[in-house]
Amino acid sequence: MSADGWVIDSLSHHLIWVPAWLRAHFCHPPTLLIIAPNGATTLDLTNFVHGKDWVKCIDVPAMVST
Repeated sequence: MSADGWVIDSLSHHLIWVPAWLRAHFCHPPTLLIIAPNGATTLDLTNFVHGKDWVKCIDVPAMVST
């Protein structure tokens, strides 16, 4: 995560911005675990798409029927 709260990929592309109030308990690599009284926030990017690929996550038939 950058100093101003952006989660970035290996090519330094901005993926998502994390608000300041979440950053103290935000678990990101290489951190494996945070023990905190109010829990921790993690981000699962397994199925994350961005840029031109974001259209892959839209269900077009569902959009047409509304």
